[in-house]
Amino acid sequence: MRGPLTSGDFFVDHPARHYAAVMALNPTAIGRSYAPAHHFSISREKIREFADAIGDPDPAYRDPAADVVAPPTFPAIFLQSAFEALAADPGLGLDRTRMVHGDQSFTYRRPLVAGDRVTATASITDITARRGVELLSVRYDVATTEGEPVLTATALLVFRLEDDRAEDAA
Repeated sequence: MRGPLTSGDFFVDHPARHYAAVMALNPTAIGRSYAPAHHFSISREKIREFADAIGDPDPAYRDPAADVVAPPTFPAIFLQSAFEALAADPGLGLDRTRMVHGDQSFTYRRPLVAGDRVTATASITDITARRGVELLSVRYDVATTEGEPVLTATALLVFRLEDDRAEDAA
């Protein structure tokens, strides 16, 4: 049995009834940014491997005589390391055992090409709770190591709220 509700607890509007749930993510983390720990080098081989992994036979990802362009979802490879910096923040309260990936989008200023060296900065743009889940919105700003912005990615992560109902029934 957990202790009494605290200021971090959150009341959730559920269609069947209202119940108290503990909001695990710290809403004061909104606005935090996590600087990149290292850069990622985009090579022809990594682009080809990614295209093979997603089953895309497009020759644009393999043409040895042309500038090879990365598939649109290729940044998922290096955005994971930016997410790791965010997830390591002990003040955020992120619990991976309650997490699923809800949404992802990419907005490009220019394509990623073989030879690019990029970094990604993760920023928390929103934390909300509704209907038994918490929603963590993250923006990733990707730039070359020279500082040229390349793309912005957004992600929505969904966390199941800890629910007091099971403990109350015991």
